[in-house]
Amino acid sequence: MPFHRLRSAFLLFLLLGLGACASLPGPRDVVVPLARLQSAAERKFPLSQRPMDLIDIRLSNPRVALYPEDNRISVTLDARVAPAFTRRVWQGNFVLSGTLQLDAQQRSIVVVQPRIDRIALDGIDPVLASQVALAAGALAGNILQDMPLVSFASEDLHYGGSTFIPVSIATQAAVLVVTFAAIK
Repeated sequence: MPFHRLRSAFLLFLLLGLGACASLPGPRDVVVPLARLQSAAERKFPLSQRPMDLIDIRLSNPRVALYPEDNRISVTLDARVAPAFTRRVWQGNFVLSGTLQLDAQQRSIVVVQPRIDRIALDGIDPVLASQVALAAGALAGNILQDMPLVSFASEDLHYGGSTFIPVSIATQAAVLVVTFAAIK
């Protein structure tokens, strides 16, 4: 085979290879604004619980914040606490937080490792406050654990003839950036 035909065949092969690579979609980022997370939280509340049949706890008015430094989400909730054994009612707020994680089964971003960061109730004595904190700790686990914040619809996972899966989350002060990669 003459050299110019070999070179032409090589160039054709190279162009076809580059064309095939160009048609493969690369990773793409989807920005989830804080307003969408706030809306998701608002759909979950108000919520009333009675942990251990001792205390009525009503949580409402969620306010969501993101903490990029440790990839956490925080929800501040108005709280109304009324022990079953007294007529007292305490008003205040709870601050719950958790780590953000991708859940491939649910095709969503969920909250894991929930915890109570702060309980502030007006006029409660410290002994009773510690008991409320114990009951509320279990409540935080029930409320936030594996709570889907953002779910991705089937059409979000298909683009340009390829199927994508979420592979990472980057937390910023006012948005989440979810990176999707094509399944090969």
